[in-house]
Amino acid sequence: MTLCVVCVCENGDIVLGADSQVGSSYFKRNGVAKIIKLNNKTSMAIAGFLCFTDAIYEQIEELKHHNDIRDDMTASQLKGLIGKIVHSIRVEYIAQFSALRKGEPHYPNCALIIASKGEVFSIDEEGLITKVHGGYETIGSGGNFVEVKLRNYYTNKIDINRAIELIYWVIHCCSEIDPSVNNDITVRLITDFNHEDLSEEKLKVLRDQSLERIETYKQLFYQKNLPEIIEFLTKKEDSIIEAVLKDHN
Repeated sequence: MTLCVVCVCENGDIVLGADSQVGSSYFKRNGVAKIIKLNNKTSMAIAGFLCFTDAIYEQIEELKHHNDIRDDMTASQLKGLIGKIVHSIRVEYIAQFSALRKGEPHYPNCALIIASKGEVFSIDEEGLITKVHGGYETIGSGGNFVEVKLRNYYTNKIDINRAIELIYWVIHCCSEIDPSVNNDITVRLITDFNHEDLSEEKLKVLRDQSLERIETYKQLFYQKNLPEIIEFLTKKEDSIIEAVLKDHN
């Protein structure tokens, strides 16, 4: 019950986005921070079962308390350490669930994105690490839906302002159709000069833009007016659409 997205800009700047809903097969919780700051250079986004993600958070906080995560460590330097944490928790859960559930136990799972300026890695529930080469990555239940939108709208020439709009928009769109994703969205920037979340004021502007865009799409779709839909997608002053058309021409 979650969605996390990362986008790499042309100059290596990173935009991370996530909703705030997590849960399991039987319950869900809202208002959960899914993007955590590992140090001054690196952040991590996490999706998965609440018991799994909480265990990861606890072990990472313990490492930070003992100064095992230094402030100057990048994603490439931290990925192995985080992968080992995930793997150890997974092994522990497999042992517990195998003893409790005979037959076909349903093991908790998770996925992570770890990013610093110019580099992004994904880590699966086994702790296996993959370098992200395509410029973007999604994890969570809404990942497949968002993947389609990013495939159509992402370009490796994207700048940070367009990336911010794109990340917010695709998560907001997903929240409109997927009850496993909410519209309480966090957006974090990782640049040479900045490593922080967008302010509530800026998020409100993005929220209003997304609502207007989605509502216009709905109206045109329900009216079944194909010429107007095409005109809206190609001529409306929509920075995301304009950016894609410009970069692909």
